[in-house]
Amino acid sequence: MAKDPAFLFYDGDASRDVSHMNRLERGAYYDLIQAQRKFGGFTVEQARKILGKDFELCWEAVELVLEKDEKGVYFIEWLKESIEKRKIHAEKQRKRIQDYWDKKKKEEPMEEPRNNRGNTLENENENANENENANENIRGIVKGETISIQSKFIESFSGLYENQTGHPFKADKKHFIIISSLIKKYGYDATVEKAKLLAVYCQQAEVWFAKEGWSCFTPETLSTHWNRIVPILTEEQKKEKKYRENFKKAEEERRKTNELLKAATNT
Repeated sequence: MAKDPAFLFYDGDASRDVSHMNRLERGAYYDLIQAQRKFGGFTVEQARKILGKDFELCWEAVELVLEKDEKGVYFIEWLKESIEKRKIHAEKQRKRIQDYWDKKKKEEPMEEPRNNRGNTLENENENANENENANENIRGIVKGETISIQSKFIESFSGLYENQTGHPFKADKKHFIIISSLIKKYGYDATVEKAKLLAVYCQQAEVWFAKEGWSCFTPETLSTHWNRIVPILTEEQKKEKKYRENFKKAEEERRKTNELLKAATNT
């Protein structure tokens, strides 16, 4: 069976590396796997900190299976390749999801309502009536038929789920009410963007609210975890964000220090 690039670790990947190690050394090796997943690699000093008192006992055996770049950063080669493959796979999935939504948007241009940012229904009665009839439109749309904005969203949402899993998405009245509420509150485009991000989260199955994969791709998840569903940063973006946060923190500390010095000088 071919390896799934969305899954980062297979037992066989490490079996050759640890064949010469004792139990303590194997434990150190797996600790360094976690360090590489988090930091991309590690120096000798970082490994010493990670392994603590076990470093001296384990490092000689572990170092035999490590690679080192020109900057002196150690890494496990198969893990580095696996992480890169996963990044490529995740980007392909992100593009696939984006292309799907773009295609649906192009195939079914929608006249959006005019009130509340131009993205909600005309009134609550109309909203309620369309919710009652929305289930009839999930499987297909009759040309020329007027369909509510949330029905269009649910159809695209269901289509993506079915495209990814091969199973039908069982939408019910509650789902239409949830989506109608989200569109009314945030707008249609914002709701679509959040759904795209949720799809990526479900594909990766890493964050706790999407750990069950595509079974978590539901309007309930979209609504409940709306504020947690944010763009996934690349490693470079994470580093840049951390740099900015540290810079801002340093600036604040300098400001406070200057204020204290100024106050001391004036007294």
